[in-house]
Amino acid sequence: MAVYYKFKSARDYDSIPIEGQFISVLNLKEMIFESKHLGRGTDFDLMISNAQTDEEYADESIMIPKNTSVLIRRIPGRPRMPIVTEPQEAIAAENRVEEIVPSGSAFLGDSSMKY
Repeated sequence: MAVYYKFKSARDYDSIPIEGQFISVLNLKEMIFESKHLGRGTDFDLMISNAQTDEEYADESIMIPKNTSVLIRRIPGRPRMPIVTEPQEAIAAENRVEEIVPSGSAFLGDSSMKY
């Protein structure tokens, strides 16, 4: 079965096939981003509302039943988190400033040099 969606400006509905009876709003958004090639979606979000009742699904954990028709609107903002490709620990290690112990070089302020 599927969930049927269309953007407010579109004429026809598209479908997202789902397994099971329900799909979460978050999973539906991710599948729409993939199917419409919308990129990572870090500068906008999708607002999903029921086409029959005009109920807006603001919480991303809400479950949408199969065979439901929804309307999609793009809204500005940055509510979606970017896709993480590296664990947070590795990123934190890269951003840390490391102290470098100077070696016995004469260019690091050796006061015995005469100019």
